[in-house]
Amino acid sequence: MGRASRFVVLLLLVAFGAVTVARADAVRRTLNVGGIEREYLVQLPAQATSLQPLLVVLHGGTRPATDIFARGAWTGVATREGFILVAPQGIDNQWNDGRKQTISGKVSTADDVAFLEAMITEL
Repeated sequence: MGRASRFVVLLLLVAFGAVTVARADAVRRTLNVGGIEREYLVQLPAQATSLQPLLVVLHGGTRPATDIFARGAWTGVATREGFILVAPQGIDNQWNDGRKQTISGKVSTADDVAFLEAMITEL
């Protein structure tokens, strides 16, 4: 399966999927993906069951994942509706989204698809 196909499948899993979870408070977690330490923030519902809906919210370019929790309304919606909220952190606040140059002027070579896949698998 090609990289673009893997990304589409990943987006569909995020949009319509459910993952197995254990109850915990909103926390910062880390993963090693391709030798690079990556992090994400996760908020689990108060009454977690074995399967929960999952929403992955990617921060905008130059902004950190913490903005999703500090400035957005997603935490309240996730609490009210009972779904898992995850905000992964892009390297240097950027995503490798196929552009030759990011908004910050840097070129990203991060394997963000592998990171998102590993994050979802871990949850």
